[in-house]
Amino acid sequence: MTTFAVGVAAGKVVPELSNEPAWPFQVIGVGFAAVGLLFIGYGYVRQKRVEEAIARGGYAPFGSHAGFVFAALGVLLGVGTMIVILVHPS
Repeated sequence: MTTFAVGVAAGKVVPELSNEPAWPFQVIGVGFAAVGLLFIGYGYVRQKRVEEAIARGGYAPFGSHAGFVFAALGVLLGVGTMIVILVHPS
């Protein structure tokens, strides 16, 4: 849910308060919202995997690929946010 709040703030609120072009902020906002959707989707899949593992008395490890993807997206959005802030200091 936090990613949605950041997406709205970056994509809608900041451009309205700024005299700078809105599109860089909107791109970052959409990126944060997309990551939020991915978190929700993966959370659902993860819940099902854990429930199935518990039912058979097993373990469902967190996938290293998923961890990498979420970490990479976080780094990309963080770097993108820093670039937008530095390029548009207002």
